[in-house]
Amino acid sequence: ELRASIVRQERQIVQLDESIAAVEIITRGVPELTRKMLTSIEAFIERDFPFRIEERRERLAFARDALTNPDVSIAEKFRQVMVIYQLEMAAGRTNEVYPATIIYDGDPIDVKIVRFGRVAMLFQTTDRRITGAWNNDPEDRGWQRLPAGSYRTPVQRAIRIAEQLDAPAVIELPVKPPEVL
Repeated sequence: ELRASIVRQERQIVQLDESIAAVEIITRGVPELTRKMLTSIEAFIERDFPFRIEERRERLAFARDALTNPDVSIAEKFRQVMVIYQLEMAAGRTNEVYPATIIYDGDPIDVKIVRFGRVAMLFQTTDRRITGAWNNDPEDRGWQRLPAGSYRTPVQRAIRIAEQLDAPAVIELPVKPPEVL
């Protein structure tokens, strides 16, 4: 019985040694993976709709600072990057309305921005005279005015739906079809 017990313990020692070696390999690879993940999400955010862009950039800067801080554990660095990924994923499933000041035709204007996931981002001035949409085409990125007669009411309705003042409904909005990258 004693010999059988010693054999089992020796097998467990070998398994533990293998596990320790695997942990060391993984631990060496996590920092590089974390850096690549952060660089990737950073590029994604810069190409994405610019909703709450300063807030998103601050999160990226905080995580980037953590990556270079030797006092922050590898697990915490990875966790911070994962939180950014989770928040960005959630933004694709949510709608929001918020007031903002945007630069339109070289002038600052006060608007309400409505965002439907990553499908559409629109604005309307507080007096409802100007209605526009974000054009995310790399060559022509920026706010573009929409024809006043055709989209003023639908965008106003979209804002009310996103604010949960109206019931969800089907609305005709200018949405670009997905493209193959």
